[in-house]
Amino acid sequence: MAACLPIVVSARGEAADLVECSSAGLAVPPEDPRALADALDSMRLDVGRTHQFGRAARRCAEDYDERVAVDRWFELITRAARRRA
Repeated sequence: MAACLPIVVSARGEAADLVECSSAGLAVPPEDPRALADALDSMRLDVGRTHQFGRAARRCAEDYDERVAVDRWFELITRAARRRA
C-alpha cells in the first residue's frame, strides 16, 4: 500500500475489509480463481480506477498508526490466550 499500488486480495475478514473500506483495491473470495482473474482484468481495463485504488492505498498507509496495530495484535493474542485457558 505504501508503494501507491492498487491491491487485489483473495481473502475474507480483516484483510478484505481493509482493502474495501480504504478503497485501495478489490477483494475476492479465497479459492475463487475466476473472481481473482476478473478482478485483475477489471484493473487492467480501467486504468483510471486502478490509479485511484493506488492513491487510496497510499493514503491508507500514510494514515496508519503503529499503535493501532499493536493494540489490535494485543487484543487478538489476549483473545486467543483466553480461548486456550
